[in-house]
Amino acid sequence: MLDGRLTHSTFVVSFLDTFSQHAYALELLHDQLYEGAKALDVGSGSGILSVCFARMVGPKGKVIGIDHIKELVDDSINNVKKDDPSLITSGRVKLIGKILWMKVSF
Repeated sequence: MLDGRLTHSTFVVSFLDTFSQHAYALELLHDQLYEGAKALDVGSGSGILSVCFARMVGPKGKVIGIDHIKELVDDSINNVKKDDPSLITSGRVKLIGKILWMKVSF
């Protein structure tokens, strides 16, 4: 960062840091995200971890991603629909917002 401006290298470091955090989280959760498991992704943001969880829990598993920022939820739904719409249409992945005091069930 120079004079408060983002540079390409700042973006790359930030991306790699986020990527490594996601990879580390997936590694830590590996034994819990078995075939048929259910997962809750709180603060799901872009939806990338929710999709990774869905891949790990397989077709019999379920994943709910929640975020309080509507725009992030909308973007994450669009991201998943571009990657694999069947995750949404099958109900394997649900991405929702405005979860305060809302009952969420699998």
